[in-house]
Amino acid sequence: EYLRLVGSARRGEVTLLDHYGATSRPEYFAVATECLFEQPNAMRERHPELYGILQEFYRQDPAQWLTDAKVSASCAKCESAAAADADIAQTADADKLFTLVQVYLNEGRYEMAEQTASRAIQLDPSDSESYQQRALARVYLGLFNDALSDCQEALRLDPENLEAYTARGAAHVGLKHHEQAMDDLDRVLSENDNDPDARYFRGLAFSDLGQFDRAVTDFSASLDRRPMTADAYYQRALAQQKLGRAEDAQADLEQAFYLDPEVDLASWARRSH
Repeated sequence: EYLRLVGSARRGEVTLLDHYGATSRPEYFAVATECLFEQPNAMRERHPELYGILQEFYRQDPAQWLTDAKVSASCAKCESAAAADADIAQTADADKLFTLVQVYLNEGRYEMAEQTASRAIQLDPSDSESYQQRALARVYLGLFNDALSDCQEALRLDPENLEAYTARGAAHVGLKHHEQAMDDLDRVLSENDNDPDARYFRGLAFSDLGQFDRAVTDFSASLDRRPMTADAYYQRALAQQKLGRAEDAQADLEQAFYLDPEVDLASWARRSH
């Protein structure tokens, strides 16, 4: 599995596993573990043998924590989603709730992510990560002021929570507070220059400011770490268009629609305007 990822990374192929895992076997183990707990259903479908090995190693089956994980965002109002709502209300396992929020965020099911994070906060109001997760869900829902409040609480509980700075920066981008957004996102990137979320949201800020070259650089860096993100391809395409790079823009649009046929409707930037 490791060698397959190395080959895919060299060829620039889109993969479920982060290309960073191709840098070494220890990093591969870390990336595979992250995927197991954050995107268990996708891993079980695309890498069943690897999923089985890790499931046995950790003695956990994260895919069973959310039986309807493959339900698309367009089915959020169906009966299976209602069943998931009931499951969340009854769940008292913090690890399961954390994984559920990540699954929902990865699948673009932001209302479910917000609800699940709220349940986690109800169970443990002192958990900084739960506030940060809910803040990110609220950013994608366009609830920027509520997201800022969550970030403030997350940072009060843990001033070193870099993901909370990323979420706060994203909320500031949504509110067109570009100076504050840059302060937060630059802080994150000074600690981890490869953070894909901080790069993505800073790219949005640069696009808003008309600095499209810098936006393309940030979107590209985000995609290097997370190559299956349709929104990042879509936003890079828009920036490429502004720069007059028609062929590059078309290639990015094709990749964006391949990954998510509704990306032009679901794009974070469209939702935020």
